[in-house]
Amino acid sequence: MTSNDRGERTDRRDAVSLAAAVSNMKVEFVMGVRGESILGDALPPGGQAESLKLGRGIKGSWRSHMNALQQVVFQNLSTALIFEDDVDWDIRLRPQLQALPSPPAGVPRQPADTESSIGRHSNLLADPNDPSVPMPGHVRAHPFGPLDGLGETHEPHTRVYHHASGGALCTAPYAVSQRGARRLLHEFGIKKWSRIWDVEMGDCGVREKEMRDATTDDKKRRGQRKCITTQPPIFAHHHPFGGESNIGRLGGGYARNVETKYVRLSTRMNLEELLRGDPEETLVDQWPDY
Repeated sequence: MTSNDRGERTDRRDAVSLAAAVSNMKVEFVMGVRGESILGDALPPGGQAESLKLGRGIKGSWRSHMNALQQVVFQNLSTALIFEDDVDWDIRLRPQLQALPSPPAGVPRQPADTESSIGRHSNLLADPNDPSVPMPGHVRAHPFGPLDGLGETHEPHTRVYHHASGGALCTAPYAVSQRGARRLLHEFGIKKWSRIWDVEMGDCGVREKEMRDATTDDKKRRGQRKCITTQPPIFAHHHPFGGESNIGRLGGGYARNVETKYVRLSTRMNLEELLRGDPEETLVDQWPDY
């Protein structure tokens, strides 16, 4: 996991360490990088005119993620889940992740409205009976954001799996294979980087889809990325009081409630109960059915 500081936010380390422990996860911290410490010569040549102008928080975030990818490559890990230190997840994380690469047998393919935000995604697969998905009235990315389009196109408690097609913001978590980590590190650590990291990652999915749709040439087919995502997301940022992004200074003053969007049985919100060993049926559901 990456941290956007150099160890000063011990509160975040304590929280994510405990959340991982009660989830039977082992995490390895990657020290955050301060943007002011990054030399101009260390920026990839492609897009350097733009990247030199970016704020130090954006530069530091980019390099922190490059360092995480570098460690995946260096340790020759077959797969890795990279996330930032303010992330939260449902206590039912393991079955959620087990369903992601190969959705459960019998999950029906559901047609989507081609004009909707969901309908634009190809190879859509929908699980209409996921109890960890909140009701549509609760499905939004930010306290002041609009409701997600998912509720207009699918039945309540539906989670969809599809090829990423851009527009993603906030790299709360992402999983990479060894091959994927090498390619991301090559493209954004060596070749070109010019924007905040989550936007670059989101556009990776767009380019992957365009390449997949546009050609059957063998060389280009080998170059395709396989970017799969879900809606609603499985992970989300936890909003503490007055939560403000350390990267782009976003969200300050608006996140007035302690909460995690999209996540029903929040690990962080139920941390004390989980440490006590309380049963699941007694935990607080942030977004109960109504």
